[in-house]
Order: sequence, then structure tokens, then C-alpha cells
Amino acid sequence: MKITREERQLYKFLDCVNKIFGKTDERTYVAGLLDKLYFYAPGYCGVYESLENIDRLIDAYDFDKCIYQLKQLPNKSFVLDKVEGDALSNARTRDNIVSYVEGRMDDSWVDEMDKHYTKKIAKIASVTGKWISDDDVGYLKMFDIFNVHNGYDYLRFETEDDLSKISLIFTAFAVVPNENDSSQMKIEAYVENREESFEEPPEEFEDEEYGDPMA
Repeated sequence: MKITREERQLYKFLDCVNKIFGKTDERTYVAGLLDKLYFYAPGYCGVYESLENIDRLIDAYDFDKCIYQLKQLPNKSFVLDKVEGDALSNARTRDNIVSYVEGRMDDSWVDEMDKHYTKKIAKIASVTGKWISDDDVGYLKMFDIFNVHNGYDYLRFETEDDLSKISLIFTAFAVVPNENDSSQMKIEAYVENREESFEEPPEEFEDEEYGDPMA
């Protein structure tokens, strides 16, 4: 299965997945299931869901129920090749990936942002209590506008248009730095400074007139 730039949302999703895969030496996976394409890598996972558009006479993608190998061609197009091998083992792996991702798809909405917002890391930390690295925030560029969902050990970023719905999930160490991570000190300092500098709105001001100090 070949995917070109003309297939805009799926191409952007695979481009992001390919970048994530490129930063690890551990096993990575892409799995198809009907109209959905899942991926898994240590610290990251997600799903692309293809939607049928009756008005534009566009059918949803029909992905094979299999494990795929993701490749990028010299012309920057992507290819999804079926992984051959033990059918039972591949099916078990696919089911595990699907279960892992779907288990992090609960409705835990906390905020909406767009890709041009310049303080994403600080705002995400403020509304979720979790933070992401400077490198990882670049993956959010594939979303024009996205919803932020806060899970117990993950952050999920979701966008939807008339042809697709995409979720990108940062898990475990991708959102919880270790004690030596300087980003933790940055966020703690940011939150402390915000709490010290925050002033209650004057009584004569309505909330909507005072505005959001984080806007």
C-alpha cells in the first residue's frame, strides 16, 4: 500500500510515526484493522481512523488485519508492506497493540489548542500536570487544531476532519521526566511563579471581562 502527499492526513500521520520510529532502536509496530491504522513504539502510540464521506463519495480506507512494515521511498512517499511470518503470532501482536491503544482512548478532554500557539509545553503542563519535551512538541505540528486529553499515565492529542480522526498518545517516560530532568525544574518554577503572580479579579469585573491569564 503506497501513500503519497496527496493523501494529506494519512501522510502526515505516517510522517510523524516514521520520525518517532527513527529515534529508538527498540521494536516498533504498525497494525491495521479495518478502517484503523495503529502504531506502537516505546513511549508513544496512536491511531489513524479513516472516515467515509458520503457527500464527497469517498470511501474509508480498508486496512488489512495484519502487521505492517513502514518504509519511506526516496521520493518521500510511504509504503505499508504486510509482515509475513507466523499468522497466529502476528494476530496476537496486532490484538495487543489495538488493546493497548484503545485502552487510552477514554474521554478525558482538558483543552483545545492550535499548532501556532507558542506556549504549548507550559499550557499543557498547566492543565494536565504533565509535560512533554522540546523534541516531542514538534510532533504536534501535524495537527492544525487539536484536543488535549489527560490520562492517568499518558497524554492524548486528537484531531478530526471530514475524512479522518487521529490520536497521538505520549505515555510513561514521554510525559513523566526523571528527577534529573531539567524540564521538571522549569515547570515547577513556572507553576510556582504563576501561583505567586496570580491576582484575583476585581469584584466589579465579570470573569469573561477579566479574561484568561493563560490565553
